[in-house]
Amino acid sequence: MAWLLINSCERATLRLARIPSTGEIKESVIQGSRSSILSELETILSPSEISQLEGIALVYGPGSFSSVRSGVVIANLLSRLYHVPLYGFTKDEAMDLIDVRRQLVSGSKQPSQYISPLYDAEPNITIKRSETGDQRTERLGSLISGL
Repeated sequence: MAWLLINSCERATLRLARIPSTGEIKESVIQGSRSSILSELETILSPSEISQLEGIALVYGPGSFSSVRSGVVIANLLSRLYHVPLYGFTKDEAMDLIDVRRQLVSGSKQPSQYISPLYDAEPNITIKRSETGDQRTERLGSLISGL
């Protein structure tokens, strides 16, 4: 029995952890781009192990828009695809992974159908003026097909 923890609240840092009900917690800290979230998951769990998880523990914020959003999207997606329960934690609640494990194992943390991100400031999003709607749609389609 194990849970996957995804924490992307800090800029340019991704924290993934495999939290078993007992024993050693395996944590991986990746510096840099978020584009490697899915490939980095394989350092913690094999694809077949994802469907065997007890749940996904998501640190949903507060944090910057892009940082938090990437982890939230992946966690919600994996939860839906693999029919795995989703548990939400704030950044402060997730500081101590032993306490996270205690809450998950004891059942004191209830699962959610969907978890929304919590941002530490208003998003500052700009769209390139030269890009048309069709170009944005095509770019988004290619990103999704790459998953």
